[in-house]
Amino acid sequence: MSLEALIFVETIFAAMISGVALFACLLLMRGPAEDVRVRAGLITFLGVAALSEIDDLAALGGVYDVHPWMAGLIWPIIILMGPSILLYVRDVTNPLRPELSLRRIAMYGGLVPLGYLLLLPWYGLPAQDKIASLDSGAPPEGLAGVAVQAIDFIFLAVAFISLVLTYRHLGRHSVTIRNVFSNLENKSLLWLRNILLALTFAWLVGIFFTLVEVVAIDDSIEGNIVSILELFWVSGTAYFGLNQAAVFQQAVTDTPNLPIQPAKYSKSALSSERMARIAARLDKAMGEGRLYRDSGLSLRRLADMIQVSENNVSQTLNEHLGRSFFDFVNMWRIGEACHRLRSGERVLDIVHATGFNSRSTFNAAFRKHTGVTPTDWRRNPLDWPEALPDPGPSCMSGPDGSDIVMTDPTGLGDRPSET
Repeated sequence: MSLEALIFVETIFAAMISGVALFACLLLMRGPAEDVRVRAGLITFLGVAALSEIDDLAALGGVYDVHPWMAGLIWPIIILMGPSILLYVRDVTNPLRPELSLRRIAMYGGLVPLGYLLLLPWYGLPAQDKIASLDSGAPPEGLAGVAVQAIDFIFLAVAFISLVLTYRHLGRHSVTIRNVFSNLENKSLLWLRNILLALTFAWLVGIFFTLVEVVAIDDSIEGNIVSILELFWVSGTAYFGLNQAAVFQQAVTDTPNLPIQPAKYSKSALSSERMARIAARLDKAMGEGRLYRDSGLSLRRLADMIQVSENNVSQTLNEHLGRSFFDFVNMWRIGEACHRLRSGERVLDIVHATGFNSRSTFNAAFRKHTGVTPTDWRRNPLDWPEALPDPGPSCMSGPDGSDIVMTDPTGLGDRPSET
């Protein structure tokens, strides 16, 4: 392929990426103000991605040859890519929904003004020196060259730190939601983890092509390889971001009602005997009340049903029973599913009857707790797994979980809440 064709293809890619990113920004800015506020980081992230591609389009189209004063105006803004995705992850997973105050803006975007100050020597270069630097792809000599390299270093350092913090936050979030929700669809942000992996790979490829000059690959070929990767992660971010709601649907203004972290249970005064009593009430609520059939069952609702605080329920599950809330509920769901499979019911009917939201989630949970697939269990039922709770054959004739209305599933009467 000729050089002109490669440049044309690279231009098309840059136009597509910027168009997708800008269109996604417009869609993300629609809707209630609360949703837009949660998406502020994602809107910024895609907006910066669009500006980065517009910068490439200007360079490929010769705009900077005609107007060299415009070269570099976008460079400091690109520093926002890492912090903006970190801001989005923190906001979409935060039940407090903090306001986007000036302090938070300075925290995530404070390096942008510094970037413009650093680039003053570049902005002051004569036009012919800027054009020569852009054509050669090498920084100019003197302070202007140091400034350009400093901006590249700041971008890479900030992007790396932001990605590390984002991965760590997603890891903690994964633990939190398993202790709070019985279904994780649209809450795990697994799509974002995959997008960040693709983004990280794209950046590493770009760094490789920039630093390793011994690789005999034309600049336009390098640009097209990077553009393909960018089109992938920008399109993925746009699609999944538009379908991602805040994990905690109701924002709260006081302390978020979440269980304490397992590492902090050492400060709890909850005794082993008390946890055993709570565990018995949990089993009674599940076995007799069939609460697990509620696909939207949460730790808070279960705690309210058995009249025990969320933290105590969470500690009982993690320390006494050795499992998360998510696994505890799914084990009861799989227990009923085993009985229904033996009776010959359709798998899809079993999925919805037992509280799962999708067949893929059901299949994964079934294999995890039984070691076999639902089809294998139906053909050749195994001995009942020792750790799997058995709701009993009576579960086949129980009421539909979505219609369960229970005021006292434990059968212990109206008693004060255990705190």
